[in-house]
Amino acid sequence: MIIRELILNSFGKFKNKSINFTEGINIVFGKNESGKTTIHKFIEGMFYGFFKPYTKRKNYTEDYNKYFPWNDSEFYGILKYSCDGVLYRVERNFLKGKEEVKIFDDETGEDLTYLFEYDNAKRLHIPASLHIGLNNVVYNNTISIKQMQNKTDKHLAKEIKDSLINLGGSLDEDISVKKVIDKLDKKINDIGTKARVKTSPYGKLIEELDRLYKERRKAANVLEEIREYQIQLNSIKEEIEKLISNKEELENDIEKVKTYKARERYNDAVKLIEQINRLNEEIKRLKDYSIINPDDFTEAVKLKNSIEEINISLNKLDNKKKKLIEVINDISDKSDKFSNFESVKDIDEIDNILSDFFVLQGKREKLIEINNKILDVSNMKETVEATNIDEMEEDLYRVEELEDEKNSIKYNSEYSKLGFLRLRLEEKEKQLNKLKTYKVFSIIGILLSLPLGFYIKPIFFIALLIPLMFLIFTLIKHKELNSYLNSIKANIVDIEKREQEREYGINIIDKEIKDILNKYNLSNKFDLKKLISNSTKGAVSIKDKENLLKELKSQKLILESEIDKLRSTIERYLAQIGFAYEINLDNIKKLKKEFLDYLEYKKHSLLVNEDIKIVNKEINELKNRIKEFSLQLNEKFEKNKVKDIEEFKVALEKKAEFEKITQELESKKSLLNSVLGDNNLQYLKKKAELDLNFDISKIENKDIKKLEGDVKIITQQIAAKKEQVARLEEKIKGLTLSVRPMVDIDEEIDRKTKLKKHYEEKLEALELARNTIERISREIHKDFAPKLNKKVGEIISNVTQGRYRDVKVTEELNIIVVDPISKRLVDIENLSGGTIDQLFFATRFGIIDIIKGDKRLPLILDDCFIQYDNDRLKNILKFLAKESLNRQIILFTCHTREKDIFDELKANYNYIDIN
Repeated sequence: MIIRELILNSFGKFKNKSINFTEGINIVFGKNESGKTTIHKFIEGMFYGFFKPYTKRKNYTEDYNKYFPWNDSEFYGILKYSCDGVLYRVERNFLKGKEEVKIFDDETGEDLTYLFEYDNAKRLHIPASLHIGLNNVVYNNTISIKQMQNKTDKHLAKEIKDSLINLGGSLDEDISVKKVIDKLDKKINDIGTKARVKTSPYGKLIEELDRLYKERRKAANVLEEIREYQIQLNSIKEEIEKLISNKEELENDIEKVKTYKARERYNDAVKLIEQINRLNEEIKRLKDYSIINPDDFTEAVKLKNSIEEINISLNKLDNKKKKLIEVINDISDKSDKFSNFESVKDIDEIDNILSDFFVLQGKREKLIEINNKILDVSNMKETVEATNIDEMEEDLYRVEELEDEKNSIKYNSEYSKLGFLRLRLEEKEKQLNKLKTYKVFSIIGILLSLPLGFYIKPIFFIALLIPLMFLIFTLIKHKELNSYLNSIKANIVDIEKREQEREYGINIIDKEIKDILNKYNLSNKFDLKKLISNSTKGAVSIKDKENLLKELKSQKLILESEIDKLRSTIERYLAQIGFAYEINLDNIKKLKKEFLDYLEYKKHSLLVNEDIKIVNKEINELKNRIKEFSLQLNEKFEKNKVKDIEEFKVALEKKAEFEKITQELESKKSLLNSVLGDNNLQYLKKKAELDLNFDISKIENKDIKKLEGDVKIITQQIAAKKEQVARLEEKIKGLTLSVRPMVDIDEEIDRKTKLKKHYEEKLEALELARNTIERISREIHKDFAPKLNKKVGEIISNVTQGRYRDVKVTEELNIIVVDPISKRLVDIENLSGGTIDQLFFATRFGIIDIIKGDKRLPLILDDCFIQYDNDRLKNILKFLAKESLNRQIILFTCHTREKDIFDELKANYNYIDIN
């Protein structure tokens, strides 16, 4: 893989910067602060972006803000690399909210993005996934090596250990013990255990067997219950047969009583017929009053009352009209003082003046801001040399950390819970007060019941039980509520204490943030960011500040001209409408208020005139209604043949008498029908003339209704018994259907028991396989360690001219070397800083060669040899010159030593000067 070209469209200090690399050695030379580290970071950013590793969300690293373009809103770049004969083009937009990665075939333009892995957390494709095949952490611990000048021996030793640990697994692409173990664990989890009842097949099977045994016990209980119900069913059927026999005897007696009673009914019917004839004569006499309509009388009374009410309303409307005319006259007098506003078309003119005034104020504020900027830029030119940007950035990072800590504390606030508890306390205290009232009433009830029992009747002692029981209940509830209230109060005290502690923590954080900002005489974090940005930009070029100063002064002249023009416009308009006050915001608002009052008077005048029209209209409508109601009243009189309300009332009384007699007639007819029943008079007469062939003395005193009632009761009893029979039969049927046959349950238990045994045997086999593979995995590590030891040993031997050649990697991934003189194993923390540095380089190089094999990835070095003396540097460059025959090497440096040594070694290289 060869990195061919970098195009920094907008990245850090660079704008449309292009850098070309070749195969072999590439030396990128630049003085301090020339942008070497920026270019190095650009390569990393193009492949990985600036995201924190091992997170499930899109979290940005500090590098995002550090390399955000200084004078541009874009954040964009292009990287070209070749692999296996194809030239790939990576385009990346770094800007938050617009992040995008595209990979093309640079020769054909074909979009190849789909070939690369997609990161769901970042929602972007990963350009490093296809040909580099390393994550960002491994990349920065192997093929990309940054400056090590700030690392102590201890830090170097720790980084070597961490670089190995971060790789994970066996470091061998042909061995994936973790994947095999994961698959076995998955199969074990797929079967499951007894503990995972609801989620695993084995657990579900155990639960199912338990359910089947319960079902079997239930089936046995149901069979016993069915036998008991069958005994009850046979007993009830015998009772039904006895009731039917009693019913038949009663029905026979009823028939005898009916025959005897027929004579009495016939005599009663004859009397009722005579009374009906007399009532018919009375109806003929009052028939003329039957046409009188009570509804018409009611309507007539309503119409008369409505006419009287309308006359009252007419008087009220006349008075209202007079008052409205007085209001019109008053409005006319008050609006005379606003006559100067007649020339103003509408409120928009006043609003435009107010808007112009706000624009004027804004431009004045802008002028002040520009004057401040001119002063700031002038001061910045003087102080830019003394600005400590690194310290300010560290302070900014500290402020952001403190704000995150503060937000975390606020997030855990329990104020909502405290409010709920206080409401609950108030509610329970109200209940407690009610209980106290109930307790007093109970005591009063007890005291009243005692003398009543002693002096009046002992039965009042029974009434004493009610208030006594209520008193006991209130005392118990009172105790429970007191206990509950004490619990709530304790919770409130605890929460208030925790909230005070949180508030104290927030105050400490606020004080530290304030101390940091006060160091720069700033009020918030954003001003600090602005100061850092301005200071950073100021450090780039003083000339840019001079140009900015000229631009600000030019803007100042333009603003001053615009302010004079706006002020003149406002003054001319206000003079036209006779405004004689000082021109300021309060007076212009006062002018607007007066104009609004003027409009309000006009509007009020229109509304009052409209009200007068409405009142006139209502008066006319009421007069028309009086005329209409009078016509309707006369129609009602003519229809009922009366002259006035009084005559109508008398006729209505006659009609009531007519209806009363009619109702009495209907009652007699109904009584006659009741006496006759289903028979006519001739039938009763015939029955009354029959001879009775049974003993009358036995049935003459019997009540036919009682007999029929007894029949009805027995019928109901029979129906109830039959319902019991039906319910029992339904229960027996339901119980029979509610359980499966015992033999079916036993068969299913047997089948699932066999399946349980099968699962247990399979689990035992899988666990044995997993334990065996884990044991073999440990043995594989023993085989792998010599491979890494040998590779790192070869590299360290080359770069130290044979001084160190034997390196060991322990099972705990600790790095130790064999001392060339004593032959003892020595921990690298006990070696010199230069030796640790060399070992650090050799270990990284060895790791990447082992894990990537023949995939010769580029090696990117950023001033990583600045601690080397000349001899060590020459040895390492010899090694790199040899290695450059198989892989691309990009070396960033601020010295000429590397170039001179490569010239001495007659090595070919591509030299790039970025100064």
